[in-house]
Amino acid sequence: MNKISFPLKESMQGPRVGDMQDALTLLLERGLLLAEDEGARRELLQALQRERAEQLYGSATAKLVARFQEEHRLQPTGEEDQS
Repeated sequence: MNKISFPLKESMQGPRVGDMQDALTLLLERGLLLAEDEGARRELLQALQRERAEQLYGSATAKLVARFQEEHRLQPTGEEDQS
């Protein structure tokens, strides 16, 4: 897996976004993100895969980044930054 670089935010597109989406996919598949909501995990994984095909930082990616931030007690901005 490639290193995730920042900043990344909604509407961006390209390989850097794809790298972050790969990391989010891994967290979802292993149940490390949205651990207690399998239905939401499956739904967001499908949406993320559609965005990953275009390496597009869309709404699913933003929701998952915000959720990751919440679960790690960070400000849930939905944007990938240094935090």
